Amino acid sequence: QDLLNVIDVNSTGSLRILSKVTVYLFPAVVLLSGIPVMSIIIRYNLVRSGLCRKPFANFWGVVFPWLVSIPFYTGAGFLEIVNWASLLVNGFVNFIIPLILFIMSKSAMMTYEKDGASQSQPLLVNSSYNETPSFKAIPFLP
Repeated sequence: QDLLNVIDVNSTGSLRILSKVTVYLFPAVVLLSGIPVMSIIIRYNLVRSGLCRKPFANFWGVVFPWLVSIPFYTGAGFLEIVNWASLLVNGFVNFIIPLILFIMSKSAMMTYEKDGASQSQPLLVNSSYNETPSFKAIPFLP
């Protein structure tokens, strides 16, 4: 629930008409008035930076944002992208990264055990006793 919906639903009496007009004019006045300004700024920056000539800058600054926003207008396009992005990101974070960490930890543990070190040592072992101590990490696996 957003603020415009709360204003629309909770208004009564003579304020009902004013609130309805305000709720429906807000997107047109505030949001749509910024689109031409941003298009001009994007087009100007593309031309001034030398990235595009004027025809291409018109496409990237004016036409392309509208082409991208049309699928998102109904909400179904945006929802589809959010669902796929969350599936890919969460799948990677929840399944691939733990597997990689497990494999790296097992590999480091085998190297640690080959060196003849005891598992009862602390996780960080001081490898030298000079003025600037350097620590090496010892993997911890049960």
